[in-house]
Amino acid sequence: MKRNNTLLYVFAVISLTLFVTTTTLSIYTEYLWLDDWVGDQISSIANPTIIMVIESFSIFGSIEAIFLLSSLTLLIFVFQKDWITSFFFAGLSLGGIVLNYVLKFIFQRTRPGEERVIAFFGHEFELASYSFPSGHTMRVTIFFIFLIYLIWRLRLNKGITIALTSLFIIIITGVSLSRIILEAHYFTDIIGAISSSLFWFSAWLLLIRYTIAKRHPHSY
Repeated sequence: MKRNNTLLYVFAVISLTLFVTTTTLSIYTEYLWLDDWVGDQISSIANPTIIMVIESFSIFGSIEAIFLLSSLTLLIFVFQKDWITSFFFAGLSLGGIVLNYVLKFIFQRTRPGEERVIAFFGHEFELASYSFPSGHTMRVTIFFIFLIYLIWRLRLNKGITIALTSLFIIIITGVSLSRIILEAHYFTDIIGAISSSLFWFSAWLLLIRYTIAKRHPHSY
């Protein structure tokens, strides 16, 4: 447990450092060449077929998709009466949503394309959807990082574990690339979303471990 917690601390520090660095780059306009350069590179190597495939990944990070997937996942844990995992996942998901909107309203970075508003199941709200960090990327990263952690903790068949981990990483990557290809976000929006998601996951898991360690020392 101590070794795992040490690795989590290191992971959290690295993620936070990457987030702070990315935030700095996104604030100072002289570094926007990085966003433009990455966008140009992706556009130059993406043919229509690749673009169509990558764009299809975007649905995984939508509010509706993550809401449905998260609700189903939570119901499974509740049905199994796995209250610790239920609490961990619920807090992770809700906390991630709050963190994303707090960060968006702190930085209020305009999007590269047209201005957007927050929408949920077809209903639009009079709230501006800012660019940094990417909500799609953050939602999908938090959800699938949780699944990756879960399958490794369950110690499933090695081949299945590696296959599922690879699939989930591909989904995260696909959603991230789709946001750039659709010109909905800058490159630094994506890196900021991934790094803040990894930091939040690490911090929340550490908190859960310390709060439940005395009563359930082998749970997490």
